[in-house]
Amino acid sequence: MEDAVPETKAEITQKNISKLIEDQRVIYDIITEHGEISPSDLYDQYILKSNLGDMSSFENGKLARPLNIREVVY
Repeated sequence: MEDAVPETKAEITQKNISKLIEDQRVIYDIITEHGEISPSDLYDQYILKSNLGDMSSFENGKLARPLNIREVVY
């Protein structure tokens, strides 16, 4: 019985992850990869890994043009 608890939790977690929309999944993957990450670094990583920006939008690894967060959320 005790062995079933961790396995069940893992199944529920995978089920929930599979329901994320693409943008949510990108953010989830970044946080999973980096652990603790500042909001500004999360934002920059999100733009790099999503389809919202291309490399021409970046200077010195940082986003040159701030993106309206509503573009990301909605």
